[in-house]
Order: sequence, then C-alpha cells, then structure tokens
Amino acid sequence: VGVLYQVVNDIREAKTESVEKNKKKGKSYVSVYGVEKAMEVAEELRGQAKKELDALEKYGDKVIPLHSFVDYAAYRGFNVDVE
Repeated sequence: VGVLYQVVNDIREAKTESVEKNKKKGKSYVSVYGVEKAMEVAEELRGQAKKELDALEKYGDKVIPLHSFVDYAAYRGFNVDVE
C-alpha cells in the first residue's frame, strides 16, 4: 500500500506540475514509466492489496477500514462523479 500511495502521489504531481518542474524533481514512477503506465501500476498494486485483504475475511467487518484505506491510497485527489 505504501508503494501504491507513492505511485499515485507521483501521478498527481505530474498532472499538476509543469514538465520543467518534474525534470528538476528527479526520478519518480511517472518519469520512469510515463503517466499511463504508472496508472496501470497503481491499479495492479491496488488489486494486489485488495486480494491480500480478502485473505483476512475471517476477521469480518474489522477489515473494512483497511479496504477503505487502500481505496483512499489509490483514488485520493481524483474526481469521482457521484450522483
């Protein structure tokens, strides 16, 4: 989840900063893979984290906050239309 958080952070920064600032920043998942591939990596990491949490189903509702945190790490700052 920590890596997922960082990948999403790099994507968010890439979408809000100019290209010149990103070059000065140094290496990031976006600078190595590009935005599209970094988004794919983030989705794969999110899926892996959810799969690991599914193995903890014996704990019932106690695991729900962990699922919520994975979703937060993956989708924070992205606009989601809710009607």
